[in-house]
Amino acid sequence: MIDWVAIPPQGPILAAPVRATMQRSDANGHLVHTVDGSLLSHSLTPQYLPLSILRSHLSAALAAQVPITDEASAMEWAGIMPGLVNGRMDNIKVTHPDDLQLATLFMSQQ
Repeated sequence: MIDWVAIPPQGPILAAPVRATMQRSDANGHLVHTVDGSLLSHSLTPQYLPLSILRSHLSAALAAQVPITDEASAMEWAGIMPGLVNGRMDNIKVTHPDDLQLATLFMSQQ
């Protein structure tokens, strides 16, 4: 992870180290491989990337029907590797109804 003072020109994203053991499975849900999590991170928001470059790569990736999961994956597809800045695991996205309960818990503790 980089420090905010060393932000790369292609931008950073917030990330947090993976704390759990990660496994790769096959299409049938069978364990195939345990992944070394020491170099894995959870991507968080916001992803602070240059807008004009991001738009260009998002458009190109979508036109090529490349599966894009977030802004950083569009940059990665284009060969640009954003930096990772240490974030907090309580910085969650509310994308599912279950996330609201977790967000409420985090907010009540701060």
